[in-house]
Amino acid sequence: MSTRLRAIARDTLGILDAGWYVNDRGGTVHLAEPVRAAVAGTRLHRPDEALGALRAGDRPGSR
Repeated sequence: MSTRLRAIARDTLGILDAGWYVNDRGGTVHLAEPVRAAVAGTRLHRPDEALGALRAGDRPGSR
């Protein structure tokens, strides 16, 4: 892996650990709550598991 990609990965992990970062305009972007919500809404679908019908709220673009 290139030095540049390692630096990007290190910066990304640091941002996730902090829960926020400052964007190019100087504004603070808070990530902690959106990341928590994403993790809470994550489901594992195993290869041998049949997928049931999606509920309306689970369909892409339904929110």
